[in-house]
Amino acid sequence: EQSPQMTHPTSEPTVPPSSAVSPAPPDSVLDYETLRSLLDAFAAEEANDLITVYLETAPDYLHIFRASIENNTIEQLNRAAHSFKSSSAILGALHLAQLCKQLEDITYDRANNVARLLTEDRATAQALIAKILDLYPPIETELKRQQTSLTHQADT
Repeated sequence: EQSPQMTHPTSEPTVPPSSAVSPAPPDSVLDYETLRSLLDAFAAEEANDLITVYLETAPDYLHIFRASIENNTIEQLNRAAHSFKSSSAILGALHLAQLCKQLEDITYDRANNVARLLTEDRATAQALIAKILDLYPPIETELKRQQTSLTHQADT
């Protein structure tokens, strides 16, 4: 479902209106209502900073996801899934947040039984991690596109 085309305001408000969000592409990886809510709550520069922090920390989480099962660091995987879930949800990456929640649930339930995670639930965890790794690049691209829009708005 495509969001309607929106125009940028000609004057610079202190809090960006919902129109600060670039229109969603047809197969969007972000929930634009969630992103609009965030942008309505912050000035363009602050919203841009939130996106920057997310984009800078995401590679660390993705690295933890790749390494944790192989290194048997299940608690670290659980914490990373929890944190990445929350920050993804705030920015509107709801499907990614849902996958992180599933990974968090598997690793939380098994935190005291690492052997089970490494046998019975290993394939499920690996499949979730693969989906997360595949889903992140288009989210990164779309958030960078939003940053460009925010930067343009802040400059006008």
